[in-house]
Amino acid sequence: MSTFTSGPPLRKSQVIRLLEEVGRKLGFEVAHDPQKESRINRLLDDLARLDVVWYKELPEPLGKVIIAAFEVIDKAISVKELKGNFFNLQHASCGIGVIVAPLRDLREGRVKVPSIWQSYFKSGRFERELNALAKATAITSNIKIMDYSDVNDLAKRLGIEIVNEN
Repeated sequence: MSTFTSGPPLRKSQVIRLLEEVGRKLGFEVAHDPQKESRINRLLDDLARLDVVWYKELPEPLGKVIIAAFEVIDKAISVKELKGNFFNLQHASCGIGVIVAPLRDLREGRVKVPSIWQSYFKSGRFERELNALAKATAITSNIKIMDYSDVNDLAKRLGIEIVNEN
């Protein structure tokens, strides 16, 4: 177990590591960026590049089953880019798709964004649009929204902590 040090907001690489450790702690096999490192299934090879995948290996002929897939956002992105993340999760054929974003840090101005976008994040409009997309895809997908702090809190509840990178 790593030790946690308070300080600046978590970075994308730290959130990805926490998601990997949480997945393993929950008993799943974990793949990070499966398009490059661990081909989960042909669908992911062809359509999606996801940040973290939790899966189970089942006996043949069933093979690998994706339990959860995560897209981790680390900066200000447009609604068009956000829709691409939703598309990747929808096509992962997973039980749960999760968009993880630094919502609180964006809202509080702790993530550097172009000045033209600052009011978009500080007003909460980005969060509202993110939740609207999740709701709109609810019929065909189970997509959840998490803040970086939610991932950190979940990891802490499971006894997993992370060292802030310098």
